[in-house]
Amino acid sequence: HIGSPASRLPYVTGTRAVPSITLAPSLKNVLSGDWADNINVTYGSSSSTLSSYSELNVSGVDPRDKVNRGWRFVLNNSTALTLGSGYRIFVGLDGSNDLVSVTGNVQTGNYSVPVSYTAAGTQGWNLLGNPYPCEINFDDFYAANASVIQPNMYIMDPYNSTNGTTFSNSIYYTYNVASGIEVEPRIGTTRTAGTGKYIPSSQGFFVNAPSSVTTGSVLFTESMKPLAPYTGVYGNFRQGEEKQLVRLSVSDGAGRDQAVVHFTSDAGNGYDELYDAQSLSSGSLNVYTVASGRNLVINGLKPATTGLKIPLVVQSKTLGRKRLAIDENTVSFGKLYIKDKYTGATAQIGTGTVYEFDITSDTNSSSVGRFTIVGTSGVVTDLGEENSAPSKGKMEVYPNPYSSG
Repeated sequence: HIGSPASRLPYVTGTRAVPSITLAPSLKNVLSGDWADNINVTYGSSSSTLSSYSELNVSGVDPRDKVNRGWRFVLNNSTALTLGSGYRIFVGLDGSNDLVSVTGNVQTGNYSVPVSYTAAGTQGWNLLGNPYPCEINFDDFYAANASVIQPNMYIMDPYNSTNGTTFSNSIYYTYNVASGIEVEPRIGTTRTAGTGKYIPSSQGFFVNAPSSVTTGSVLFTESMKPLAPYTGVYGNFRQGEEKQLVRLSVSDGAGRDQAVVHFTSDAGNGYDELYDAQSLSSGSLNVYTVASGRNLVINGLKPATTGLKIPLVVQSKTLGRKRLAIDENTVSFGKLYIKDKYTGATAQIGTGTVYEFDITSDTNSSSVGRFTIVGTSGVVTDLGEENSAPSKGKMEVYPNPYSSG
């Protein structure tokens, strides 16, 4: 018998929103009530602060809408929590830090968890959980399960606000195996190099099964555990190796989101399951690029800037001043620019570049076609952007990923 690694879960008070996280049992035979003695949990069929997830649940059309509708309330404190599965839980409801500590039998050896793709369900979005009392390497996890999942990992992280007082509970840390690139929506964090691929103990994470997998299973193995602990894993302290990429974020003083465009000769210029990751975030403010009709938080392309044109979408549920920042630019084979079709402005992409813009009641200012990333291998004289009027299509707004019942 050992105690599960204590996970201190920060809370917010007063008028601040209460964050939710995806937690997972890291010991055998854990009941929902075992968490309730450390966290203030409420249960019920119409309202619960603890929810399970099922890929089989019927949902909508958009990928983010699909993953949102898989949640189902846990009804009582005697529900068995499935090892290898993740759960959503609200923390800090009693106005204090929550320290989770559970005692029981640890899982050793290989462990199998079912995954599925259901056309009438979430279409492959499965919420798993690290079943071991230590971190695991997602690169190794994907290598062992590549026939049944795509090479992307998603972890819900509510702490994406710029003011530290608002939490959307619908923003995701995303990691792609093929590129080794992660998208980190959290601001102001100190990261430890090389830990982006590690999933901490007691952490729930999403993976997506392709349509070819009606039913299948993923395997957790002892070989996925690192030989030594990585102190930077906990709290989403992650950072990958330097790549040829542009990492950009959008913020407005309340919300923040991040997206990455990276360049590798092995990627395709359309949607590429190996080097791309779809956007799951649906907070008050979101940013992503588009390829082959897919909204991508990580977009892998071949390394060429001549003729490059990448749709860049900013979604906001509020009007006002927004801030588009280039957090990192390591592209060395040409110049890239952000073109604002609404104002006609162009900004060269470089680390530290900041472009401020307004979203107003004019629907043209919130058009999904407003921004484009364009490129050239030399000096810009003509971006080749058509001079047509901006699109008047309104931005789509997606719900917080939670539904009752």
